[in-house]
Amino acid sequence: MQAASAVVDRVLALTWASSHGPTQWNLFLSDFTGHGLPAGVVTVTEWILPLLWTVGFFALLHDRRRLARASVLIAALPTLWPLLAPLVTTSVAPEPLFATASALLAWLAALALCVAHHRDAPQASLPFGSPGIVFMACCVVMGASAVLPMAADAVWAPATCFALGALGWLLWRARRTDHGTAGGGVALAVLGLLLLAVRVAALYPWLDVPMPAVVLGGALGQVGVLALLVVALAVVGGRDLATR
Repeated sequence: MQAASAVVDRVLALTWASSHGPTQWNLFLSDFTGHGLPAGVVTVTEWILPLLWTVGFFALLHDRRRLARASVLIAALPTLWPLLAPLVTTSVAPEPLFATASALLAWLAALALCVAHHRDAPQASLPFGSPGIVFMACCVVMGASAVLPMAADAVWAPATCFALGALGWLLWRARRTDHGTAGGGVALAVLGLLLLAVRVAALYPWLDVPMPAVVLGGALGQVGVLALLVVALAVVGGRDLATR
């Protein structure tokens, strides 16, 4: 999810900037060159480092654990800058709830990977599909959802991808009789809870601001769907663990 989100965001940004005339392209470049050298270096770093989520994903599934751990830890670094920038620069402090929730989502995922896939752990594997197909499916879902009228922020596409993936996992789990993936439901429930926190944190500051009904309705609907999925995943995961 993190890897696909980083790739899709950048592909869509480049596509939009390069297909809407010189003015839009110059506006895109000004984010990197129009605020001085230090700010430009920070912007380039924030733009490039999240792509290492993709390196971490494929490295893990090819049993390159050291590379995977290093990649995801470096990829998570940009989420700390909004919290640190107001302390060392004149930048305006971001919305604290959103910045904190986004950092938690990235760092808990990265640290979980580092703890779980140690030297003696079994090789990582996906329950179905090849890594490339799963990755491309996530990219397609996120890219398609990002062009919908209610896709007003950066949380929409990852949350939509998670919702579809979690629903698919629940349906797949219902067809299985073994409990070999007993931790899957709990892991997805924790991930969903983190995403729900990011979704609420992104929506909360805009509740008092007039916005199109389709955007507000879509965000509130996403909150409800994520909440229901978290409960369902927790129940299924808890039963699987108890049975095991």
